[in-house]
Amino acid sequence: MALLALTTVLTALRGQTRALKTYIDSLIALGIPPSWGRHIILWQYALLLGTATLLGLFIAIVPTVALATRIPDFQLSIPWGQMSLLLATLALASVLAATRSTLALRR
Repeated sequence: MALLALTTVLTALRGQTRALKTYIDSLIALGIPPSWGRHIILWQYALLLGTATLLGLFIAIVPTVALATRIPDFQLSIPWGQMSLLLATLALASVLAATRSTLALRR
């Protein structure tokens, strides 16, 4: 599952280099140095990843817990180890893909 997550995220974000090239060109046209432009893009990726992760956790956990409390004698057991591994894998894949696509802008 972790390998599938890595492959999916890397493949999805790999194609963004062309769009990022246009974006960084517009930042450079505003007078921002290319290295700062790449840093801006990386920070935007980080903010997006963090926001999406928190929103995803909220969307997944809150309704599950709310429904689980309505079932009598139900004991909620979340596999935190597996969830943490999957979350770390997705975050790592996203960071690698963002870094790779940003570094590709140097060419």
